[in-house]
Amino acid sequence: MAPSFPVRRGVLKAGLAAGSLFLPAPFALVWAQSDGAMRLMRLPKVALVVGNGAFRHVPKLRNAVNDARAISAALRESGFEVTTVTDATREETLAAVQQHLRALEARKCVGLVYFATHGLQLAWRNYLLPIDAAISRP
Repeated sequence: MAPSFPVRRGVLKAGLAAGSLFLPAPFALVWAQSDGAMRLMRLPKVALVVGNGAFRHVPKLRNAVNDARAISAALRESGFEVTTVTDATREETLAAVQQHLRALEARKCVGLVYFATHGLQLAWRNYLLPIDAAISRP
């Protein structure tokens, strides 16, 4: 039997509180073994977090947006500059990704993308779905 949603959220919160999900702060400095790793640790950190739950053509995901908000908060506490996008259409998702890529290129910083939503795989390629996805064929 799958764990209930409150249990899942409790596990996520416990992991965030313990700092075990985001080792870069403060433990990564202990494990950094080279000058390159130390330089990487000092770079600005930028994250894009997307949580899509309110799909138009399939049942709503109950936890995607909450998970995205929880991860955003944990990343901010770990020193990331975070852009959070929820219930995004294809156009909004593409715009957010493009903005994130431009920020990474301009600032030469560490980047992270977290996507909480439905996804699928076809012919060994993965696809992350926006809320307005309407799939009619492979």
